[in-house]
Amino acid sequence: MPLCGSTNNPKWEVSFGRAVGYVSALFYLGSRVSQILKNKSRRSVEGVSVLMFAVAAVANTLYGTAILVRADTFAELVQSVPWLLGSLGTVALDSTILAQSWVYAKGRVDEDAETTDADDEENDLNLAL
Repeated sequence: MPLCGSTNNPKWEVSFGRAVGYVSALFYLGSRVSQILKNKSRRSVEGVSVLMFAVAAVANTLYGTAILVRADTFAELVQSVPWLLGSLGTVALDSTILAQSWVYAKGRVDEDAETTDADDEENDLNLAL
């Protein structure tokens, strides 16, 4: 099995592959940013599978770690930057989405408690009459 950074492919193929990697990372990160902004504007993660984001974060952490462990030199690490951005960069954004789910779920619980308190007060008032 060839080591990271070693290839028998022509230079143009290696450059093309790396360019595709950067474009892929851009789309991958962009999809997370748009979800974060949508969640923020709605102040909700309704319809988002939090478990899917958690599993994706674990998978991307393992993938990024494998790249880091396998690279023997700094040059090999630099050659892997598009895939590191796509994996570990996404982990950071997935963590933001997971944090949003916690914050917005907490806010929903607080709102539900306020609604219940108001309903209880209304029921108490009706009983008093």
